[in-house]
Amino acid sequence: MIPFVCSMINLQGNASAIESAYVAKAIKAVWEAQGREGSMSAIADWLLHHEDKRAQDLGLILYPY
Repeated sequence: MIPFVCSMINLQGNASAIESAYVAKAIKAVWEAQGREGSMSAIADWLLHHEDKRAQDLGLILYPY
């Protein structure tokens, strides 16, 4: 799932280590909170509400999905 979401952030699939780490944290948090009901929108929302601007930027990129 992490590589799939990272490919949505960077079409070349070259996500940085920090991008991959934030995506992994977001996926885990959404899975723990929502289980199978989790969505790409929930992942984007988690990232958008993170305190780190880099995570917020990732959420902004994923927002259209």
